[in-house]
Amino acid sequence: MKTKMTVKGQVVSQSSFFRYRIHGKTAKDPNKPKRPASAFFVFMEEFRKQYKEKHADNKFVSVVGKAGGDKWKSLSEAEKVPM
Repeated sequence: MKTKMTVKGQVVSQSSFFRYRIHGKTAKDPNKPKRPASAFFVFMEEFRKQYKEKHADNKFVSVVGKAGGDKWKSLSEAEKVPM
């Protein structure tokens, strides 16, 4: 069996590589519902509002994300459950 290296560095058999190239990707269903937001994203939505009120002069998104991540890590499992 011959193998071929793809652009992303994955090793696949030559037959499956050519099958993918010939047929292309399968079409995605546009009516498929989105996944629900994870607990972290629900938390961050609320945290951003609170952070914006306390630090109105902040212009950097990265600072808000860093503060939110630190706060999430400091929460216990019991505090994360309602999210």
